[in-house]
Amino acid sequence: MSAAIAALQDLFDRTGGQGGDPATSLAAGTALAALATAYHETEQATLDHDVGGDAPLPWLAALHRINRSATADLNLSDRLTTAVRVLADTTSADACGIMLYDETTHSLALRAAVGLNPAAIGALTLRPGVGITGCAAAERRVIAASVARSHPAYVPMPATGEDVYASQISVPMVLHRGNEPEGLVGVINLFSLQQREFSEDEIAFLQLVAGELAIGIENARLYSRTDARLQRKITELGTMQRVSHTIASTLNLEDVLRLIAEQAVALFNVEAAAIFRFPGRPGESVEPATIGYRVGRAKDVVDEPGRDEIIKEVMQTGAARTLDMDYVDGSGRLFCLPLRSAREPFGALCLRMAPGTELPEDELGLLQAFSDAATVAIENATLYQDARRGLEVASALLQEMHHRVRNNLQTVAALLSIQLRHNETETWASHLREAVSRVQAIAAVHDLLSDEKRLGGTTVDVIARHAADEAYGTLVPPGLSVRFDIPSSELRIPSKQATILALLINELVANAVKHG
Repeated sequence: MSAAIAALQDLFDRTGGQGGDPATSLAAGTALAALATAYHETEQATLDHDVGGDAPLPWLAALHRINRSATADLNLSDRLTTAVRVLADTTSADACGIMLYDETTHSLALRAAVGLNPAAIGALTLRPGVGITGCAAAERRVIAASVARSHPAYVPMPATGEDVYASQISVPMVLHRGNEPEGLVGVINLFSLQQREFSEDEIAFLQLVAGELAIGIENARLYSRTDARLQRKITELGTMQRVSHTIASTLNLEDVLRLIAEQAVALFNVEAAAIFRFPGRPGESVEPATIGYRVGRAKDVVDEPGRDEIIKEVMQTGAARTLDMDYVDGSGRLFCLPLRSAREPFGALCLRMAPGTELPEDELGLLQAFSDAATVAIENATLYQDARRGLEVASALLQEMHHRVRNNLQTVAALLSIQLRHNETETWASHLREAVSRVQAIAAVHDLLSDEKRLGGTTVDVIARHAADEAYGTLVPPGLSVRFDIPSSELRIPSKQATILALLINELVANAVKHG
C-alpha cells in the first residue's frame, strides 16, 4: 500500500505538477487522495481493533450509553429504544429487537426494535421454547445461528419481517439472585442480512450487555410498580376522602346506612353489600339479624342461622372474617367486618365477592379505614337521632308543663275575680284587681310558651301585646279609653325571662292607668 502511494506520488510530481494536460493532473490527484484516504482508514480500523483487545473502545462506549440511559431516565420504553439502537450500531447488525418476559402470562413480548416491523412492537408475543428466541429464553443460554433458517428451532415470524435476515443471535437476559433460580427478564435478538459468525468476544460483550440490561429493566419495573402503588394510594386516599365526606353529609341514620352500602360496592367492586344489626346486645340476642340496608346483586343464603352466628362472632371479637358461603343462586365468598364504635358495637358490614377472591393487604387496610369512617358516620347519626328524640321528649314535657301552669294560673285568677265581684266596694279591692292582672299576665306568657314553636322563647312585642291585653281587661275601668302602641320587634326573649318581662309590662300599665 505504501509503495503504491509512493508510485502515485512520483507520477503526480512528474506529470500532474508539470504536465500540460489538465485531465492527467486531475486524475492523478484524485487517485492519490482516494488511495491515501483508504489507507488511513484501514490503519485507524486496525488501531481501534488492537487497543484494549478484550474490550474495544466502541463496546465500552456502547456500555456507557446504555448505562447512562438507565440513570438518566427510568422510563422502560425509552431505555429499551436506546439499547436496541446502540447495540445495532455497535455490532454492525442490520436489526435488533428486545423481548421482555411476563411471568403472569408466561410469554415474551416484543417491546423495542430497530430494523423490524414497527407494527409488531407491543403486539408480537410468543411462548418460551418457541423459535430460536423462545429456546434461548427457555434454556437460559445464547443461541447463535449463522444460517437462521437451518436452525432446528427456527420458526418463521412474518409479522416482524425478520425472515429476510440470514443470521440471528439470541441472548437471554437473566437475573442472578443468590441461591434462588435465575429469573428470566427477556431476550436480546440481533439479525444480519449476510451470513455472519459471531466471535467469542462479541458473544461475551452481548452477555455483558444483557446482564446490565436485566438489572436496569428490573429496577425500572420496581420503580414502575412503586410509582403505580404510590399513585394508587393517592387515588385511594382521595376516594376515601370523598366517601367519608359523602357518608358524613347526612345525619339521617337510614340515609347513612344506604350510603355506606352503596359506597362499599362502588369502592371495592364487590357483587353486593349489606349492613346487619341485631335487636339486642351481641351475644345476648336470640333473635335473627336484621338487614339495615342492602345494595347490589344480593341473594339469600342457604344457611341463615350459620351466617348469623358468624356475624355475631365478628361483632363480639371485633375481628373481620372471610368464608365461603352458599347462596340460593350459587356459591360466593363473604367478607364480614365489624362496625364498632367506642361505646358499643353497632353491627357488621358484609360484602359478597366472587368465589375464590382474596383481598390483598392494601385493600384490607382500605377496608378497615372505610369501616372506621362508616362507624363514625353511624355514631354521629345515632347520637343525633338520640339527641333529637330526647329533645322531642323534653319539648313535649315542657309544653305540657306550660299548659298545666297556665290552667292553674287561670283557675287562681278566676277565683280571685269571683272574690273581686262580691267585694267591689271594699278598700282592698284595688289590690285584688292588680293581683288578678298579674296572675293573668303570667298565665298569658305560659299560654304563649305552650306553643311548640315558642318553647325556647318569643319576641318582645308578642309578650307586650298579650300582657297589655290582659291588663286592659282587668285594670282599665269602664269609660276610660286607653290605646297601646306596640311596635314590632325581632328581639327574642328566652322562656325564663318572658314571665319577668310580662310582670314588668303589667306593672307599667297598672301605674299608667292608676296615676294617669
